[in-house]
Amino acid sequence: MKRKHNTTRKEKGITLIALVVTIIAIIILAVISLSSLMGENGLITNSRFASFSTEVKELEERAKLKLIMGEEEYSGSINELLDEENPYNTKLIIQDNELKYLSSGITTEEEGWLIKLGIGKADDYFKVEFDSAGGTEIESQSIRSGKLAEKPNNPIKAGHEFIGWYYLKESGTESNPTYEEKEFDFNSIIAKDYSLYAKYEGEAIMVKASSQYFWSCKSEITEILFTGDSSDIPTNVKESWNVSTNSSNPGEIKAYLEDTTNRLVIHSDKTIYANPNMNDFFRYFSNVSSITFKNFNTSKVKLLRSTFLGCSKIENLDLKAFDTSKVTNMYNIFYGCSSLTSIDLSSFNTSRVTTMYGMFKNCTVLRTLDITNFETPNVKSLRTMFDGCNDLESIDLSSFDTSKVTDVYKMFNVCKNIKVIDISNFDTSKVTYMAAMFYNCPKLTTIYASDKFSTESIDGDSGYIFRYNNSLVGGNGTRFSSSHTDKEYARLDKGSEEPGYFTLKQ
Repeated sequence: MKRKHNTTRKEKGITLIALVVTIIAIIILAVISLSSLMGENGLITNSRFASFSTEVKELEERAKLKLIMGEEEYSGSINELLDEENPYNTKLIIQDNELKYLSSGITTEEEGWLIKLGIGKADDYFKVEFDSAGGTEIESQSIRSGKLAEKPNNPIKAGHEFIGWYYLKESGTESNPTYEEKEFDFNSIIAKDYSLYAKYEGEAIMVKASSQYFWSCKSEITEILFTGDSSDIPTNVKESWNVSTNSSNPGEIKAYLEDTTNRLVIHSDKTIYANPNMNDFFRYFSNVSSITFKNFNTSKVKLLRSTFLGCSKIENLDLKAFDTSKVTNMYNIFYGCSSLTSIDLSSFNTSRVTTMYGMFKNCTVLRTLDITNFETPNVKSLRTMFDGCNDLESIDLSSFDTSKVTDVYKMFNVCKNIKVIDISNFDTSKVTYMAAMFYNCPKLTTIYASDKFSTESIDGDSGYIFRYNNSLVGGNGTRFSSSHTDKEYARLDKGSEEPGYFTLKQ
């Protein structure tokens, strides 16, 4: 009997173990099943991802189609782009024509899915600047992407009624951009930096340069006057034009050409604002001897390419009232002003300028030039900047920041009377083109420089950096030799062991 009892207990033990094993197996199978359904690669998860992916990709394709049809860069909300309410508006955004996701509006799982779909993260913060245009100062705002800018208190400007905050919407092509003045919507989410300016009653914007209006008579004009003195056009005029961008009130700015003097008068009862695109504005006004700016505001201007190019009879330019704080391009701005003897650029703000290519080229009788106030942190090209400035005797560029400059080709070419050049702060580590930089400067004796002047990045032509520089002497007595005109001697003179043509400024 005892033996039978032991056998029964043993059988029960085996049964219990089998039951436990079975339960564990069932649990494992359940976990595997749940994992296959709910895990990272589970059926349910994959199904949710597939649904999410389809919706996002469809949204992306619709956005791309809209962007292509718009034919211009866009940054902003999907709702605004598609003109409809969309559930993904708090999760996704259009930034520089690409769909991006917002870090503040999505789950960790959705972020992983979006990365898997190749959709990048939007920049976290954007800057909204407020230019009160002479009114009370308004602080800039740092806005997280996808959020709204806070509407500030209206600026106060004596004698002016505030209208609203505006910005310049750019379109057109790179070579011929156009700018449309648009009121800023504080209900639109932020997806890029904005530079807003206050607009007041009593302001009017001029049209940009064209082949019509007074530009069709440029060869006849001998003098130009901007004024706010009178709104009445005299009877003895050759021709008159309305030159305001305001299509609803085109007569806001009037221009007329006087019959006997060929003087062009541009006037308005309102403040005349220059068009943001001032490219070619006075280009080849070859008979103009003077321009007077009495009622002309340039604070909205972004482009000054070739603005005074070919004004060969102008002797003096008073530009003290010019506001260039928004300007990015000064390419050939004074090129060919061959009678220009003096120019006051003390008010010029060049902090946003990216090119000074040919800026003073062929200003052949310009004797002195003070540009020590120029800030150049964004300038990339100084190509032919002073090329042909025959009468210039010295130039101090020691304040220049050239850390982004890549091109100094013919920068001082044919400056035949120049004796001293101070480029002691020049960092040329990114310069790739340096050929003929000091070509044909026969009176040049001294070039102040530093160890930051480097020729290591030059991959283009560097020939004849120095040629016909017979008066040039380095800081330790190294004299110019026609045998050494390449980049080899474009360095500080350290004597016979390491000769160069540059002098260290003490």
